[in-house]
Amino acid sequence: MAETFESWWLKFTAELRQTTTPITLFTPNPEMVVLAHHQVEFHRLVAQANFRLPDGVGLVWASQWLSRRPIPERITGTDVVVKLLELAVRESWRILIIGGRDYLPTSQPAAIS
Repeated sequence: MAETFESWWLKFTAELRQTTTPITLFTPNPEMVVLAHHQVEFHRLVAQANFRLPDGVGLVWASQWLSRRPIPERITGTDVVVKLLELAVRESWRILIIGGRDYLPTSQPAAIS
């Protein structure tokens, strides 16, 4: 996780273009990290994601204190989704966005324009 948004984006888009299998992306904040610590199933989902990005300034701060590889910046889910949707339109890709209230996964198909 210790990379900037731009360096991550280059790696992410390269993988998107090379694979035909779905890629999962998770953007945790500190509360989600605590939840994953206490809920085994949620932890499993987070651990299986292809990419996990620090969508909480608390994670960046904690990494400065606790990690040998501190996280250089917060990478928000909103920033990723905007760029991903722009790329998907250009590449004619389909995207499934899964989200939920209180971090409970739900699937809500929606048209995004």
